[in-house]
Amino acid sequence: MVQGVIFDFDGVILDTETMEYKIMNEIFAENGAHLPIHLWEQRIGGNKNNFDPYAYLLRSSETAFSKAELKAYKKKKVEEQLGMLQIMPGVEKLLEEASAKKIAIGLASSSPRKRVVELLSRYGLLRYFEYMATAEDVLHVKPYPDLYLHVLALMNLNPGDVFAIEDSPAGAKAAKSAGLFCVVVPNEVTKPLTFEPVNLKLNSLLELDLAKM
Repeated sequence: MVQGVIFDFDGVILDTETMEYKIMNEIFAENGAHLPIHLWEQRIGGNKNNFDPYAYLLRSSETAFSKAELKAYKKKKVEEQLGMLQIMPGVEKLLEEASAKKIAIGLASSSPRKRVVELLSRYGLLRYFEYMATAEDVLHVKPYPDLYLHVLALMNLNPGDVFAIEDSPAGAKAAKSAGLFCVVVPNEVTKPLTFEPVNLKLNSLLELDLAKM
């Protein structure tokens, strides 16, 4: 039996990835522009500095708004929608089952800790995550393995005894580079993206049989 599981956050527990891409696409459309998914992909699961959508919008449109105004507008729209998200299918079932079986539960996210903790608390899930690594804890976020290695160290477990759950190519690469068995559950935005070989790809966490891991 597996001894630990490490969840990604964005796109795995809550589908913030799809929400944010749709919001940015709306903002681009309102300003007469289009946001290509291949550019947005550079931000998914890893360093948000890899692609600046605001700078791209300013270059590719005649918007009258400044970068600061666009960022504030996007932040407002995100805050309006965050409370309406649903926990991804199968997440609560897996957390309850892993907890009942005394399997260590961790989280590895490239996002800031404050944001992750606030959302986990809001959705009643924080109590499950004893081990956590976020952007502030490492020098390099995904696709580097640092976040996963940090959680493994906190768990005091070997990579071979733990599996990761990811939704993005950057996250899957990080998990595999840390030596973990990687389960990929793509969301609406990440489904069409190209993944390097992973151990298991599912349509939903409802398909995961923990007893077989």
